[in-house]
Amino acid sequence: MRPFDRSAKQQKYYLTCFGRSCDGLTLQIVTGSDKPIEFMLVGARRGLPDAARPLLAARPGNARPQYLPDQTVTFARIRL
Repeated sequence: MRPFDRSAKQQKYYLTCFGRSCDGLTLQIVTGSDKPIEFMLVGARRGLPDAARPLLAARPGNARPQYLPDQTVTFARIRL
């Protein structure tokens, strides 16, 4: 876990895990305040969802993803 900017008055932090390091992960967060904390969760996995089949079918046979393979990214905001 690391802060985005140590000089900021209100810190924003990020935590990353990938592969098996995320499997069964339990995170305990202790703060000095009773105020709710807002999180932005970002998840990514290889491949595209079934809804993307028309896009894949329209892709020319000689086209390939550039830089990274196809992936699905999901965002969610939660407040604890």
